[in-house]
Amino acid sequence: PDQTPKSHKRYKSILESGDDLRILVVDDNPVFLGSLCKYLQEISGFTTVETAQGGGEALKTAADFRPDIFIIDMEMPNINGIEAAQRLRAVQPEILIIMISVQNMEAYREAALEAGVDEFISKSDISRQIAPAIERLSGAKKELNAA
Repeated sequence: PDQTPKSHKRYKSILESGDDLRILVVDDNPVFLGSLCKYLQEISGFTTVETAQGGGEALKTAADFRPDIFIIDMEMPNINGIEAAQRLRAVQPEILIIMISVQNMEAYREAALEAGVDEFISKSDISRQIAPAIERLSGAKKELNAA
């Protein structure tokens, strides 16, 4: 029988799409980082996930890893999420960027979107919103590439 947890069944199209998504997850909280990576791998067994714990490390990792999707925390020391996202977008314009934050205020969402981020998700909503966001963004990218 299908062992996919009920909460993950509606994202089965991600699992069955045959695409190998490369996701770079960046957060300065190692516990959150590990939990999010584990969750992403549970809902999409084919996904390759790399991690970084800061903006500078993220930019170095992205240069070698060339992720399809960049999930980054907005607030980090040194190079924050917005600056890292802008720098990465400049060298890899096709990348899909999802900004995450503990802050769920509209001003944070607006700042992220103005910086060129594709999606903004509050960390309190991440378990409900991350899979649909990845599916929506990667589906839109496929449609653009096919056109």
